Amino acid sequence: MQLLDNQILEFDGSKRVLVLLIASGVADAAAIFGQAIGLASAITNVWYGAQIADQWLYLAIFLVCYVARQIIATARSSAMERFSQRIGTDLRRSLTEHAFDQGQAFVSRFGSGAVTTTLIEGVTQVENYLLLILPKVADLFAIPIALAVALFALDWVSGIIALAMLPFIMLYMRFLGLNAKMAAEAQHDRYEKMANHFSDTLRGISTLKFFGVSKSYAEKVYDISERFRKATIKTIRVATLSSLVIDLFRTFALAAIAIMLGFRLMDGSVALMPALAVLIIVPEFFGAVRRFSTDFHASLDGKNQLATIMVMLNSSSDNMPKMPKQATETLPWNMNSQLELCGIGLSHAEENDALHHVLTNVNARARGFARIGIVGASGAGKSTLAQMLAGFSDPECGSIKLNDRDVSTLHADEWCKHVAFIPQNPYIFHASLADNLRFYAPNATDEALARAIDAMQLGELINELPYGLDTVIGQGERPLSGGQAQRIALARAFLDESRTIVVFDEPTAHLDIETEYALKQPMLNLMHGKLVFFATHRLHWMADMDEIWVLDGGTIAEHGTLDELLTREGAYRKLSAQLRGGESV
Repeated sequence: MQLLDNQILEFDGSKRVLVLLIASGVADAAAIFGQAIGLASAITNVWYGAQIADQWLYLAIFLVCYVARQIIATARSSAMERFSQRIGTDLRRSLTEHAFDQGQAFVSRFGSGAVTTTLIEGVTQVENYLLLILPKVADLFAIPIALAVALFALDWVSGIIALAMLPFIMLYMRFLGLNAKMAAEAQHDRYEKMANHFSDTLRGISTLKFFGVSKSYAEKVYDISERFRKATIKTIRVATLSSLVIDLFRTFALAAIAIMLGFRLMDGSVALMPALAVLIIVPEFFGAVRRFSTDFHASLDGKNQLATIMVMLNSSSDNMPKMPKQATETLPWNMNSQLELCGIGLSHAEENDALHHVLTNVNARARGFARIGIVGASGAGKSTLAQMLAGFSDPECGSIKLNDRDVSTLHADEWCKHVAFIPQNPYIFHASLADNLRFYAPNATDEALARAIDAMQLGELINELPYGLDTVIGQGERPLSGGQAQRIALARAFLDESRTIVVFDEPTAHLDIETEYALKQPMLNLMHGKLVFFATHRLHWMADMDEIWVLDGGTIAEHGTLDELLTREGAYRKLSAQLRGGESV
């Protein structure tokens, strides 16, 4: 059982804090010794006939040591709260920056639910872990060692009995700690699965209702939460058993010492004052071990969350070495611009860290304001390629040329600030409709906003809203249909004229055919005068594309205009036949 994670010692200031905690633990042990001497001396003197009023000095020693212990505890608690909050803030900032830097691949690997709960609850649990474990580890070394010296000074026999019992307790703690660790890891795994499943279910609740399967998914959510509840109860059971057994060992030790002291008091080999002092000190001697055991189980969630956070922070978007990033050439994109992909490869890390090669040897070229359709069967790599073109992930191999200049990535501000990304489910912010529309262009004029509303045919929606453009939408406010959310996303991109590159990632995958047909003209309006990458499995869009890239097995099997592809017996004809045959793509 590892008492302290090595990662904790790498935090800024952690070693200094640990040294101060050990020093304060020794001071606390000295105060315990002072309390024991003061109280035992006063009781002994009264036993031998002295007046209680004459024991003011010993009682004052007891009181001063008691106050000193409270001051030490308060100072330690205050210092640890500041330290844990600072580390928590740093972890939350680092994880947020890393998530934004890695982009969509990071969320795809770990799950949106796990990332969100880790940022909010996970970091808080790490703060609690630091708040609990560091003082207890310091006390586990400082207090028993210091009090063992005191016990030997008072009565060497009692010191030997106490030390003889300590290895049995530590051995049991190690055995039970391994069981507790396995139970806590199982609980943590259930927690992550529950968070991801619940988050994904909430995100797709409208789709589930549309297909009439919301009740079955509600049962799945219940089953997953039940498994998490059972795992939690198992962890609590192990923790409770641990405390009971350690209390049993401590009681045996105290009883053995008390019996030995009783016999030796009768034969006169030990005085009453040191015997009483020993009986006062022994519970505190084992108290540090008991507190560590209790808080060790309570802190296991934080320990597991810290391990998860470090895995996230040490991950790359694809768990592969990346080529050095170079800035892209100055944009915006224009009629003479050219983008070339040469031998691009990209993999995703799965849960077991195995690599799944999604794109392999992708070669393609885009010029000017072309409309490029990206099609292929499910799993062919359409979304992965679209996300890479939008700047959400980096290629692992191959090269990218922008206007004949080699760049290693499109994951750069100079590229991303000119890209509008339209996903399947656009995010609607908890803000007014006007603020949502101005997401890309916060300083857009009312006239420009009116043109975007007209082009994306949002007038009907605005008329339905009680406060028009000032109506607050998103996150539990006024609900929107899938088509309305897509129109808002399209208007965002239309409003910012500097975004001359538009990437569509299956924008109509979850829409019915009537809604898709109603959105087609607004989407075509947005494509005018822009470089467009349109990833979809609905081939009727290809009639509006200037060029089509057909993905098969992670590579571009063929490309060309629609007329050219229809004249060949190639991948596009095969895909078209599969769709007509009703096969899932």
